[in-house]
Amino acid sequence: MKKFMSMIIVLSLLLILPGCSGSNGSDNSAANRGQEEFELGITYVVAETQSTHLAAEVFKEKVEERTDGRVSIELYPAGSLYASEFDASEAVQLGNIEMTITATSPLAGFIDEFMVIDLPYLFSDAESAYEALDGDLGDQLLGLLPPLGLKGLSFGETGFRQITNNRGPIESPDDLSGLRIRTMETPAHIRPFQEWGANPSPLAFGELYTALQQGTYDAMEAPVSLIYSSRLHEVQDYLTVSNHFYTATIMLINDDLFNEMPADIQEIIQEEALAFKDLQRELASEQEAEWFEAIQEDGIQVNELSDDQRNVFQEIGLTLYDEFEDEIGRDLIDLAIEISEN
Repeated sequence: MKKFMSMIIVLSLLLILPGCSGSNGSDNSAANRGQEEFELGITYVVAETQSTHLAAEVFKEKVEERTDGRVSIELYPAGSLYASEFDASEAVQLGNIEMTITATSPLAGFIDEFMVIDLPYLFSDAESAYEALDGDLGDQLLGLLPPLGLKGLSFGETGFRQITNNRGPIESPDDLSGLRIRTMETPAHIRPFQEWGANPSPLAFGELYTALQQGTYDAMEAPVSLIYSSRLHEVQDYLTVSNHFYTATIMLINDDLFNEMPADIQEIIQEEALAFKDLQRELASEQEAEWFEAIQEDGIQVNELSDDQRNVFQEIGLTLYDEFEDEIGRDLIDLAIEISEN
């Protein structure tokens, strides 16, 4: 009888223990999720001296510090992983890398509406661009990303774009006639240069120095910060201050990954992304002034378009707004124009 009762007790314990084990396992699992560690790689094409990398270093430090090491970040500057910003954005979309900081222009390859930022002569100064991107225009564009597997955390900048070439000063569209010029991979950049008489074609930024050096391209266009930090002025003789496009950047993270993170980590990453934006823009403005002087000291010949000369380029560029209306949407174009004119 005692042996029988002992067997009953043992069997009862065996039935009870799994339930207890499951309960504890569930609690531990929840605790483990709260303490889960995340390794984030951030890829971008700009050099380590440029404002994006300098601000990204601060972003990395702050996120790692505030998450007590639950998030670790590895930075991959200078196109060390992806020479093309489109490829980098696609890699984030597919989950092949967690994050990128890219110009917004390549996103037009995913979402037509992003071309609105690149319309020629849309913004007259950086402040109007900030107002648009940090306000309603930026909110609408960010809302288009999650269905594609991307989440936009904040907008930065590389600034207004200038033209460099090896033929001579650019003072009118006639001076661009036939020039083989590298542009970004967006119709909003390619079409204006076609109308201005050049022969534009896109190329991965990481391949541009060699292409200019070897004469594959006669010319290129980019903000001063990229021209100097990537040493492109070493293989170009002339720079024209034209301010024909404004280029914003965007910090992207894989949307599924972000949504899997605990709420406190999401909050920290978002807050530090906004802090990154403010610091990066401040550094970009400082570098723009400093490096514009350095480029001239290094021997590149600089000319600045007069108001009358710029108006010729601008009038041609503005005729293309209607051409992009079906792809971008008239409402977005009008919103951007309204903000830029205020």
